[in-house]
Amino acid sequence: MKDGATKALEQCYNGQAAVDSHAQSIVATNVTQETNDKQQVQPVFENMKENLGGAVPAQTSADNGYFSEPNVTYIWTAKGRTPILPPSGKNTASGCCRPMAAFPKTPRSKNA
Repeated sequence: MKDGATKALEQCYNGQAAVDSHAQSIVATNVTQETNDKQQVQPVFENMKENLGGAVPAQTSADNGYFSEPNVTYIWTAKGRTPILPPSGKNTASGCCRPMAAFPKTPRSKNA
């Protein structure tokens, strides 16, 4: 992966871990050579789902390095779960991503 400051190629890895906050246990991991965390939400979420027999958490939290409109939408609409991802200052200032409150309500079943 390229070093962010020097742009030199470094032999580095970017590790991700999903943790159950109640059990204090790692429930999924992923290692990549991608320099950015934004592309890691879906792979880790899918690993977690597989490791937990299809179960997914009611809420998903991550730091602002994971914030992007596609990630919030993936967790919120595709999985019907509440994402807790603080917007990054850069994306919010540039208008790239809307604050979480501007996203549509969590989808509900037709029988609800």
